[in-house]
Amino acid sequence: MTLPLRKYRVKDVREGLRQIKRELGEDAVIVSTSRLPHAEDGRNLEIAVAPSDSSSEFAHPPMPHAQTQAQAPVTQAPIEEDPSKAALVALVEDLAKQIRSLSSEVRHLRIREEMRAEQPAPTPAPAPAPRPEKPELPYHALESIRLGIKRIYQPQHTDNFGQTIAAIYEALSYRGVLEGHIEELIAWAFNADVEWELSPGVLHDVIEQQMIDRLETTPPLWETKSDKPEVAVFVGPTGVGKTTTIAKVAAHAKLVGNKRVGIICADTFRIGGLYQLETYADLVGVPIFAVSAPAELRLALTRLSDFDLILVDTMGRSPWAPAPSQGLAYEDFARACRDDFALRFEICMSATRTTADMVETVRSYARLQPASLVFTKLDESRRLGSILSTSFATELPVSHVCYGPRVPEDIASPDSQELVDWIMLGERPGSESAGEKLEVQGR
Repeated sequence: MTLPLRKYRVKDVREGLRQIKRELGEDAVIVSTSRLPHAEDGRNLEIAVAPSDSSSEFAHPPMPHAQTQAQAPVTQAPIEEDPSKAALVALVEDLAKQIRSLSSEVRHLRIREEMRAEQPAPTPAPAPAPRPEKPELPYHALESIRLGIKRIYQPQHTDNFGQTIAAIYEALSYRGVLEGHIEELIAWAFNADVEWELSPGVLHDVIEQQMIDRLETTPPLWETKSDKPEVAVFVGPTGVGKTTTIAKVAAHAKLVGNKRVGIICADTFRIGGLYQLETYADLVGVPIFAVSAPAELRLALTRLSDFDLILVDTMGRSPWAPAPSQGLAYEDFARACRDDFALRFEICMSATRTTADMVETVRSYARLQPASLVFTKLDESRRLGSILSTSFATELPVSHVCYGPRVPEDIASPDSQELVDWIMLGERPGSESAGEKLEVQGR
């Protein structure tokens, strides 16, 4: 019976042996090997294998039991050479070639290792000294002080300066000061020519003094002097407290400044606005006129032409809105005053607004050439740095601040030192301190 052969096409002998052993077991017999010259896939070695008798797939059927009768004599065929031996010889030769190749590679590797071992080991470079850890500084602060820091920023002061700068930056940013203004203050402090050596403690004082020097204030309306009757028109968005502020200024101008004061209400469209201002005017004892047209405005100014101070309450509206179809436009006040009155616009802003919103709103009134800024509702905000940045950005001084609803107590005209103290410490003026200041001003 002829044994069935299985043929394997592989790349080399090792691949063939692994595949034969996995599929037919270790007892399989290699019958022949041959090279295929035109194998496109690289499998140019063909191995013919005869499975062993124990293989379940090709096992022979069981032999029948021996019979008792005598067997016929069998003629023995001449013994031929086993073809599997030739295959084994070819396999051994192929393996021998691969072993010689591997031995040569191993020998070369050993020679290289011996040559490396004979060379002296290079002297390792000394490890660099560890750098002192620098505190993390805000990016904008670090960029803004880079030029000035080259001159006086000493390595031994790194930690102290870094902590001080970071603390100042964080405090001012929390208070509402714009980042650009914080950068300018820090950069100026490092470039300033001071008479003493700059240290973290001195840095704080220098920055605070710079804030005081740059923050402009102007005297309140109850202290101003003019050869003509002064007309102060209060403008601003809706709900910032213009009406209450006018009542406070009127009371101080009459009681503290000893001025003859009159009020004009141009906000006749807001429900209760005129009634509220009439109530305040009656309590303070000053005349009030309601106007809604240019002719009425000119008539009211004529009747108040011999007064020292005329306060005008306007309708709150968006500064970007067009002139109202009814009521007075801002330009009507300029035409009505002409050369007979000293006209000035006061921009009222609530401290509860964001700093960026304040700056943008105030700039929208630039065509009016405002005289000063009035900040209200300081009692409702803890971020008074918006006062500093709004004044810096618009280059307008601060004339009045209001910090409560009481008339006339909750108003003040602080100087730069007081404003910076409130910004840095988060403190707001109380009624007691405001009263003491008003008493001094009245003497």
